[in-house]
Amino acid sequence: MKARFCPPLLLAFVVGCATKFRPTSLPAATTADAETTRHIDRIEHGLFTGTRIAGEQGLSLDERMKARHVPGFSIAVIRNFKIVWAKAYGFADVDEKRAVTETTLFQAGSISKPVFATAAMKLVQDGRVSLDASINSVLTSWHLPDNDLTRAAPVTLRMLLSHTGGTTVHGFDGYVAGTPVPTLVQVLDGISPANSPPVRVDLAPGTRFRYSGGGTTIAQQALIDVSHKPFDRLLADTVFAPLAMTHSTYAQPLSQSLVADAAVGHDAAGAAIAGKRNVYPEMAAAGLWTTPSDLARFGIEVARAYSGQPSNVISQTTARTMLTKVAATRNPDSDIGIGFFLTRYDGVTYFGHGGTDEGFQAELRMNAQSGDGIAMMANSDQGDALMREVLPAVAAEYEWPGFPPPAASTTVSHAHLRELAGSYQVDADTILRVALDGDHLELRRPFFTPTALVPIADSTFVSRDDPARFIFSKATDGAWQVEVVQPGAAPSSSAIAKRVADSATVILDDLAAGHIDHAITSYRDAIAREPHNLAFSEKHFSDLGMAALFGRSDTATAITLYKLIVALYPDSMGAHFNLANAYDRAGDTHGTIEACYATLAAEARDKVISPDGAKTLREITLQVMKRFGVSPDPASSKAL
Repeated sequence: MKARFCPPLLLAFVVGCATKFRPTSLPAATTADAETTRHIDRIEHGLFTGTRIAGEQGLSLDERMKARHVPGFSIAVIRNFKIVWAKAYGFADVDEKRAVTETTLFQAGSISKPVFATAAMKLVQDGRVSLDASINSVLTSWHLPDNDLTRAAPVTLRMLLSHTGGTTVHGFDGYVAGTPVPTLVQVLDGISPANSPPVRVDLAPGTRFRYSGGGTTIAQQALIDVSHKPFDRLLADTVFAPLAMTHSTYAQPLSQSLVADAAVGHDAAGAAIAGKRNVYPEMAAAGLWTTPSDLARFGIEVARAYSGQPSNVISQTTARTMLTKVAATRNPDSDIGIGFFLTRYDGVTYFGHGGTDEGFQAELRMNAQSGDGIAMMANSDQGDALMREVLPAVAAEYEWPGFPPPAASTTVSHAHLRELAGSYQVDADTILRVALDGDHLELRRPFFTPTALVPIADSTFVSRDDPARFIFSKATDGAWQVEVVQPGAAPSSSAIAKRVADSATVILDDLAAGHIDHAITSYRDAIAREPHNLAFSEKHFSDLGMAALFGRSDTATAITLYKLIVALYPDSMGAHFNLANAYDRAGDTHGTIEACYATLAAEARDKVISPDGAKTLREITLQVMKRFGVSPDPASSKAL
């Protein structure tokens, strides 16, 4: 896993020109039956960025790849414990015009972790290593330094595989091809040429979840010491060979014979990354090269074992141990097991993991009961955004449990639409403008593209570009109001917007109109008057920035919003960090570096962020600065 910047989950916790291409498609098999072909076609033309509308053709995969700057994409779909189809799109190498095929290798990022965890659990199952003994009892080539925390509660393999060992180092950047690569021991001790800090314990082991690629790397060294095998050979013998994962390897770097079958990584703007593919000596955490079909075979193995069906690597007992909650995460709908995240969709649990390496994204999701699942891989930093659109299209097509069915549209009279049109104020700084545009209502909000509201009941509307439902009703005074209900949210968290005059304005309108200096002054006055009003809180603006950056890939809007936040909350380490993230995704090196300096400087002033949060942000910020070759000391211009 790269440590460029945090994914949306962590961001919430811490409060150029695109390459031109035309994707090509290669079918999984020329003998695909007519029904499967129809499934594929509906999925390829059924992507929605918001609510799915029954009977409507959505956006095409081709156009979403272009919009997201994703050169290459590969997918495998699983039904009833079998791969029913796989397909590849676009280019593995844009410059060479080399197309992606089913056997093109992609970097799997952190999906390396559950594959590795399965190998570790096979050794546990065979009695070769203990899940609950001190990890230092099996480490021979390196030892985890003891301290008061580890003497009170030794770190175990179970803890390392479930991110509950209290270990440091969130993730890894990897190393540009052709540059010095550290040994695993150098990584663990943070010794040059390692670009990450030492892996140590600074949180009481076994007390709670904290994501740690560093902990996984300790486990990697432990399995090497136990097996007396090179890591890539151990995984090939333990997992790949038994599961016929013939296009998978942990070899770092790739051999020349495999480079010809490997994709090139691309940044968020679609440009190839330096060196084309980073090298990850932290193989267990981030070093897997594979294909969606091989990942699907892996997911099927775990699901079959869990269900008591014949399996080739792990037993039912082992699979059930892996897919049992070890700890809660900060996501109320997700827990951590051993190697896997256990995510609930309307109460239905799917196991899986996402993956991020420099220039690559991947996703594996599987239902152990139904045997349905999906594996996706892309050679772009924006691949995860595309996958968030593809996943619900596949889930809807195959009617996966837990995922909502498409909403059925209905007809509402023009008179009623005219009655509902107007302005609705959600809070002190948010007004929704609902306009009558011909035969439909259109929702207009600052920093969002106007979107059509589609009626699914007389006074209930959805949007193709927004997952929320907009429910109109009459207040006690007879005026119309609208409740905005987010999917999966508790009823108490929905917002009710009251009807106001169409001439009403709020500060956010000024900001969206480009009057930034005036908006900053107005917000400062508003915060001074109402310091506890959530409408003027850092979280409110941060949520808008996240929606722009991760939801719409609108870096310009995100930068504007994060500039506002650092102006209003200059002591917030997270605000400066988020601005650096936005600059980085926009390709603005100078802006990224300056915001990184500001992030480090804010740490001593930030009285809100937790010690864990500050430590994680500092670690990632330093790694980003190291990637740009600048010193963390702003007074020094010397390269690191």
